[in-house]
Amino acid sequence: MPLRSDRPLLRRARTALAVTAGAAALAAAAAPAAQADSIAYVKDGNIWLSTSDGARQLQVTTAGGYSTVSQDKYGDMIATHGTRLHWLGRDGVVRADFYTPVSTGPGAQSGSDGRQWYGPFDPKLSPDGRKVAYHWYYRQIDGGCLPEFQTVCVYMRQGTGYSKPDQITSLDDPQFKSQTGWIYPTWTNDGDATVLSDPSPAIGNEDLVIHTPYPFEGTDGLARWANEADVQLHDGEFDHTHRKMAYVAGDNHERLRIYRTPEGLYPYFPRGCYEIGNPVGGRFDGPTWSPDGSKLAFAQGDGIYVADVPALTLDPCNQGATEPRMLIPGGRSADWGPADVPPARAVAPPVDPRAPTRPAPVKTSAKLAGKPATKQALASRGVALKISCATACKVSASVRLGARRLGAGSVRLKGAGSRTLTVKIAKAQRARLLKARKPRVRVQITIAPVGGGKQVTKTISLPLK
Repeated sequence: MPLRSDRPLLRRARTALAVTAGAAALAAAAAPAAQADSIAYVKDGNIWLSTSDGARQLQVTTAGGYSTVSQDKYGDMIATHGTRLHWLGRDGVVRADFYTPVSTGPGAQSGSDGRQWYGPFDPKLSPDGRKVAYHWYYRQIDGGCLPEFQTVCVYMRQGTGYSKPDQITSLDDPQFKSQTGWIYPTWTNDGDATVLSDPSPAIGNEDLVIHTPYPFEGTDGLARWANEADVQLHDGEFDHTHRKMAYVAGDNHERLRIYRTPEGLYPYFPRGCYEIGNPVGGRFDGPTWSPDGSKLAFAQGDGIYVADVPALTLDPCNQGATEPRMLIPGGRSADWGPADVPPARAVAPPVDPRAPTRPAPVKTSAKLAGKPATKQALASRGVALKISCATACKVSASVRLGARRLGAGSVRLKGAGSRTLTVKIAKAQRARLLKARKPRVRVQITIAPVGGGKQVTKTISLPLK
């Protein structure tokens, strides 16, 4: 769900224990892994899939030119091909081939007036396959900058952009809002937000922030989360429970740090556990967790490695960790997902790229799109709801304090899709809310299909300070 911060920088993460990639194994080898999952990766410019034990690999593409790949929970993939994005299936058929606003080509923002965009880099497909996050860099050369001191100034920026998986999407799209300052996006498991890292070198920029690409009214969708004490964090990922995280760290990406987050993500804080060092080639790349969270894969200079990661509940928390072992020689850009490796393919049937494909059908639901932490925040900004309907629908929602209605709102969707509904508190009721000592506020929602059908009702409690 969308996240925001009502307070500034929170706490620094800590590192407790270090191990090196060349050290002796800390525990016996783990039991063989189940095969109902896969690792997507790039090798020699093509996309491949591997079983989690490396026993079987399948080459997905043959034309070359790919540099990174990621997959959703269904097994669909997004990959960089030059400065374009390819959305493709496990049969290797490219369903969409398109530019982004930061690419070189039609619809891009690059120009010959001293401005230049670079990207997209390291695109990540959301778990449900509906959104793509990528990062970019921007440079502007100004020939009239401070002529008494220098004749040319170069301005550098970086940020994260979002896109639909099958077409170019504006950086200002209200459902795909970009964020400057941080890069290396990784999706939370519900696919509603990303965790960004590697901030621009500016005072007050945290190593980790959480960003919602569709911020509700009055916010920027940014929750400032945490800093590492001694190094800057770069590329990382969380296990499916959000209780483990792994991040590349160091000026040259020469460290791989394992953290525990026992309470989950924001507003709770990561706690350092142990570190892997001495990467082959001097650099780690793209840590990715197995679907059950028991293993971590990552790339070094000579290929993709995997290591067993314990539950991180004991002290010292690296008890049961194993030395990284080679899994896929020559591989890079690993991304672990729950979809299995297909059998060796026969001739693939022709696929019309214009035909409707996944993302999966929209399900009727309602949830918070932003959670006010205090009664003052609720009184001033209201509460935002993310509404999804499988068909055309009418939605009504009210905010109640006990039996009294504080505010109401409604929205109509003309077809299947999602909308954000913000329910404001009526001016006449704000004083009543603010006077309540421990307000028990709840949101009542009714979703009624247009033309008849079963209504969906839901009540959400809002614990407020």
